[in-house]
Amino acid sequence: MILHGRNPAKLDAVATSLKSSFPARTFRTLVADAAHFPQTNAAYDELIAPLRSLNITVLINNVGNIGGVTDRSMRALADWGAEELEALMNLNVSFTLQLTRAMLPLLKQREPALIVNCGSVAAKGFPYLATYSGTKAVSHRKF
Repeated sequence: MILHGRNPAKLDAVATSLKSSFPARTFRTLVADAAHFPQTNAAYDELIAPLRSLNITVLINNVGNIGGVTDRSMRALADWGAEELEALMNLNVSFTLQLTRAMLPLLKQREPALIVNCGSVAAKGFPYLATYSGTKAVSHRKF
């Protein structure tokens, strides 16, 4: 199992906890800050390079946050700065989309494969969460 997050210490703690509960399993960590990850092919190729030899058949996209970009997330859209909005879009939309694109060749090599995208009820829209709701509406699809 591969665990992704932006904080290496927290990832290691989760991996250690899981390892104690599931000693027969192997856990790896992948560190990347989704809000500020470079949106280039090279960056994603480098990120997933350590995964190329693994037998990956499931990708679960559960990245996203209302306040992971700023401490002041519940406010009017007019009160957000351009850099904050860009980071929120990267976190809630671009990172998931680009990571999935980069992982597709690995998943296709080991078919059947599964991609699970976690959404949010916030896609319906809430007052003072226009930024978060907007990013979730972009990434949310019913099947």
